[in-house]
Amino acid sequence: MSFYYCYKPAMEAQPGCKLPVPFKKKICGGLMCRTINIRGFIPCSAYSFAISFSVENTRDIALHIKSYINRCAVVRNTFQNCCWGCEESCISYNPFVPGQYFDLSIQVSNCNFTVFANGRHFFDYNHRMSPCLVDTLEICGDVDLSCVQV
Repeated sequence: MSFYYCYKPAMEAQPGCKLPVPFKKKICGGLMCRTINIRGFIPCSAYSFAISFSVENTRDIALHIKSYINRCAVVRNTFQNCCWGCEESCISYNPFVPGQYFDLSIQVSNCNFTVFANGRHFFDYNHRMSPCLVDTLEICGDVDLSCVQV
């Protein structure tokens, strides 16, 4: 079953045109073989924001994506058994620019997460825990969300 939360971004910010942040959505049936789409806007005053695919009852995080706007950095990691794994931070470009919209497409396969930003390959992230266990999507921080499709 697919859930689609969407508000079309307006040229000017208008009341009621944004999804609430922090955003939290239950994912029924795990994350295997799905595509998650996220559309948002980075405010000019943004410092950072994060996207997490987690297991609610254990607080494990299969994929945590954190963008540090002022450092032009995007880090990825997994939190499992109360410990963070090895952080990945190498990117060829940063799609999260203050004052601009972004479109993320996160494809989940048997082997990894493949992430596209604005139609361009952004990064791959190998599974460190089973995506079948993931039951929650959370987005928090300095971001205006206009669309989340799970």
